[in-house]
Amino acid sequence: YKWRRNSQDDIRFDDLEGLTPPDFQEQITMAPSYPQVVSHPTRVIQFKHTLPFYRRPFAIAASVAILMIAVFYGIQTDDLKPIVAGKGQMLQVDLPDGSMVTLNSESRIEFDEEEFRNGDRTVILKGEAWFDVQKGGSCIVEAGNGSVEVLGTKLNVMSRPVSFEVVWDEGKVKTIYVKSGVTLFAGTGVKYDFERSMLVESKNLNRSNWRDGVFYFDNDPIINVLSELERQYDVTLDFKGDPKQFYTGVFKSGNLNSALDLVCKPLDLDYSVQKEGSETYVLIK
Repeated sequence: YKWRRNSQDDIRFDDLEGLTPPDFQEQITMAPSYPQVVSHPTRVIQFKHTLPFYRRPFAIAASVAILMIAVFYGIQTDDLKPIVAGKGQMLQVDLPDGSMVTLNSESRIEFDEEEFRNGDRTVILKGEAWFDVQKGGSCIVEAGNGSVEVLGTKLNVMSRPVSFEVVWDEGKVKTIYVKSGVTLFAGTGVKYDFERSMLVESKNLNRSNWRDGVFYFDNDPIINVLSELERQYDVTLDFKGDPKQFYTGVFKSGNLNSALDLVCKPLDLDYSVQKEGSETYVLIK
């Protein structure tokens, strides 16, 4: 997140990195708004000392094995088809089996098209997406903070830093988080409580309404709400308020000032908007 830092007292989303569990500290780097495959170069490490002659064959064999593994995983990565929605964008994607995915802003999915056609329906998600999954074999959404297995349903999956929530409209879902699992039915949802390290019921059944430009929050941390504002309006936020506040309410896309009013006024927060060229900066305190 491109937060501005004017003094040591400023609070940035980047500062929250230290507050998240170690497994979830990886930052999501969004690609441009067009599909792009990122190659992973192989780095060769040279040792300064000389190995004894009798150990050299083993070293050569180990090097060959490492190289083969690197090439194999490089090929596997290249098989994935990444599709990206940038800031302020929503993107609809048709999967090879006829299922449909709608990506929220600053989100991406990856899948192996050939394996998907052959029945291995696995999608890797970073961010948030709504899935309309065709009936058939299991379809697995691997979402970083958790994974979801469905047979055929309509559901919303959101996996952001310190956020994981699944809400579905119909069908049957098996939601798995680390070693925890729960099977629920249509019209229900779950989210992960990072403070208590457990799955809890999600009461925000309007979660997927973001597809219509309406964003509902149910006792969400203010930093998550402001993060959504930043994504939807493609602005840079500078927050100097209390990061421990929670927000229940709604904002709509389309008008930045109206959205800021809906979020800031109930929490007694003030804001100012400043434009610098093509960039928009919002100060909230």
